[in-house]
Amino acid sequence: NGSGWSGEAKLAGVWTGGDIHIAPGTGFLVFLPTAQATSITNTFVGTVAVNSGGSVTNTIPTGYSAWGSPIPYAGDLITDTNLNIGKLFVVNKSQILTWNNGSSGYSGAALLAGSWTGGPINLSVGEGFLVFQKGANSTNWIQNAAY
Repeated sequence: NGSGWSGEAKLAGVWTGGDIHIAPGTGFLVFLPTAQATSITNTFVGTVAVNSGGSVTNTIPTGYSAWGSPIPYAGDLITDTNLNIGKLFVVNKSQILTWNNGSSGYSGAALLAGSWTGGPINLSVGEGFLVFQKGANSTNWIQNAAY
């Protein structure tokens, strides 16, 4: 997130491209070919990245980047006070997108004339999302561990 995109591919049963480290708070995409007969499940285990009462800062760059909440929160990305990433964006045409399995496309909201249109953008714990930040400056997304 923020440093460009990298990837791996599985060709003839062998993964190529080297290891990819997915840090807490980083979103990622998985593409399964239509010939894939079954879906896959990822299970993440470990210690919550932020202690109770602590906080984490994610710097969101301009352009597209992939994110996830490093704190196990669920809710609307725009209005939920634990996630509330929507309040950070001030430049019109910024967007927040999530993948919609039903339509095989992205769903989301865009900032237009100072208000978010579309949504709500309900995020589950462990779910990633894409951000398109329009404008010249990055912004800090600060989350507080209120648990």
